[in-house]
Amino acid sequence: MQPPQKSIRRNSPNGSSGLSQPKPDPTDTKPGTPVDGSPVRPPSHGDVPQIPESPPGSPRDSAEENSEELSDQLLLLSLVNRTRRGGDSAPRPQFEVGGATLVKVLGEVIKQFEKFPAGDVMKPLNDEKAALESRKDELGEVGYRIAQERLKQELEPVAKLMLSATNAIKWYPLHRRRVLDMLQEAATSGDLTDKIGPAYLFATDDMLQFFDDLEAVEKIEKEGTADLSPARMQEVIIRIVANLPKLTGQTAESFGRALCKLYLSLDLDPRFAEHDLEVRTRTLARLKGELKDECRKWSTLSSDERLAALEKARDIQCAERGISDWKPEIVLVDDLNQYTPNGWPVTLAHFAPEFSLMKINTDGPGWQDFDEVIDSLVHENTHHYQYWLINQLFALPPMGTDDPRYFQATLFALNQKHGYIEGGESYVDRKLAFDIYSLQPMERHAFLAGGEARGIFLPDAKQEAAELLTRLRKMLEERPGHSGLELQITMMYETIANSKLSSNAIYRNVDDVLAFLSQLD
Repeated sequence: MQPPQKSIRRNSPNGSSGLSQPKPDPTDTKPGTPVDGSPVRPPSHGDVPQIPESPPGSPRDSAEENSEELSDQLLLLSLVNRTRRGGDSAPRPQFEVGGATLVKVLGEVIKQFEKFPAGDVMKPLNDEKAALESRKDELGEVGYRIAQERLKQELEPVAKLMLSATNAIKWYPLHRRRVLDMLQEAATSGDLTDKIGPAYLFATDDMLQFFDDLEAVEKIEKEGTADLSPARMQEVIIRIVANLPKLTGQTAESFGRALCKLYLSLDLDPRFAEHDLEVRTRTLARLKGELKDECRKWSTLSSDERLAALEKARDIQCAERGISDWKPEIVLVDDLNQYTPNGWPVTLAHFAPEFSLMKINTDGPGWQDFDEVIDSLVHENTHHYQYWLINQLFALPPMGTDDPRYFQATLFALNQKHGYIEGGESYVDRKLAFDIYSLQPMERHAFLAGGEARGIFLPDAKQEAAELLTRLRKMLEERPGHSGLELQITMMYETIANSKLSSNAIYRNVDDVLAFLSQLD
């Protein structure tokens, strides 16, 4: 199915945290053991490189060569010990499992996870690697290699915890606060044993519930969702999102098809819809009142002036949403070069939640259409607001269950990452692909908000054109046969009749006629 003739806006709720790691295998080794299964021996503070002794009876090439080898090793030992004693060289960061520095690294990792979407969780580890890299010349080639290996071994528990936390949050998005609290407990106690990964944290639940989940999915496939309450739909979505990443073959297809049916049936939560309508109504009134001049003059504005208009619209929407201190950045690009998995072009706008960044494409017909641009901006900024809502579920203190936005926020949290449908998945019905894509919780809300904004300037523009047409006809009655007036009347009639013209295009035609009349004797 071809999408409607309009720009496809993609919010990219699957923004990556920067980690590209395989999912943990539930049948993997026990928590706290490395991949090869050998026991982990955390390096102690007193460990130092040992100088190897020659086996008894081994030949020596020359006394000079042995002396040089021994000298290099003693130098390395001296460097390590001098650093630990706080000698005259620049102090090397101390890396010790359960020690202050490693706990500090994990603490910085937690800060990145606290952001939503997650920040660069690798940054704290990379900072420690950079600190060691800066001492490469001082340590020498041999010393640097040994120190590098030591650092790798000492940071491995943190890296494994990061992977486990990342997967747990993706598979069980509503347990994000629980996972973060467990990370904090590990940082405080210094116990870096992996107890967080989905294979450990939820293994019992999964084993007990999977057959119930499968039964629920099969029932939805056969009977649909008519008998399911929104709360029950949410329960099933929770289980589908947890299971989908781990499934393959026909079972995965069944879970995916059930998710599509749920999304097609699940409207906005009534309490959220009522609250959100009030906010959108105030937003539209302000946009209409404060951006009328920009709409009228859009065709003549420079790129900088257009960007300023978009930033004004963003500020209005964020202010009415109560997130003025959490605004996305807007940048203009000449080619988005973005496509959905089934090949739909992302022609006008794209939101990257991991960077809180909104890109607007200036190379395309949509950029000349103010209605399309304001639709896209409000659509993408609505995604930004959705991520803010998700963040409130896991803030300290978290959003209360009595908040009218709470239930819908949980649906947004489930919809992003593994619960998001691009439209190109194998389990998506081709004939319904765009419907499924646009009616999943995050897109349903964003398309609603953007669509409303798209139409706010058009009625006034058409009314002004109609009033001008009436005026022209009266003038022609006073000047029968005036070819110039007849031409202007024809243009105004076609302007009003053309349903595809944007607000700014109508205003441009109106202004052209007014310019003609100003020159008329």
